[in-house]
Amino acid sequence: MLRELGWVVVVRGNRDSPRNSELSLRSVEDLLQMRNKLMSLRKTPAGLIGMIFHSYDSIWVERCSGIIRER
Repeated sequence: MLRELGWVVVVRGNRDSPRNSELSLRSVEDLLQMRNKLMSLRKTPAGLIGMIFHSYDSIWVERCSGIIRER
């Protein structure tokens, strides 16, 4: 999950499973930049969902927004 969110990067290994790869935490600057971007998107659900799930497809965004509204 951390790899998909972009918090870690693969240092060594080319398999799909992170268990078989060496990972490294991204730089503090990159993580802070990502945090600031996510914080700025809190009031824009479509942008926040798009950044997290790497999809701005309107159907996907609407489904995720619906789940969030239910909670």
